[in-house]
Amino acid sequence: MVDNEAMVPVPIPAHMAKVTVTYAGEQGDLPDPIAYDSNDADLKQMITESLRDGYIPGIRAVPDCDLTDFVIDRFAACEAVPYARISIRPKTPFGGVRKNYPRNKCPDCGYQIPKDAQAGDECSNCGHVWWNQ
Repeated sequence: MVDNEAMVPVPIPAHMAKVTVTYAGEQGDLPDPIAYDSNDADLKQMITESLRDGYIPGIRAVPDCDLTDFVIDRFAACEAVPYARISIRPKTPFGGVRKNYPRNKCPDCGYQIPKDAQAGDECSNCGHVWWNQ
């Protein structure tokens, strides 16, 4: 999060999370953090409204979006990323992007790529974004 006037990062409170959305091949972050312990139904409703309104930078407005079968991943704050993160994405068909990376490991930090990772998702350790090569 950034304070646009001063261009200074604004810390995300401990009980809140940055939310990354992947939809129709596009990816963006909600401008405002949301409660890390929000239930899946509430998260999907908030994100659906944001997608419909075009409120997520990097993702065009999607008036008829449907997140019914989307997966929600939660990542607690850690040393590498000092704030909690939530990712909502489509289910991954056919094994995802792991097959595109040697030994199924992140090229930046060496962490094992999750089996359900797909193009546009990011490494939970370092933030590397997975792509189909």
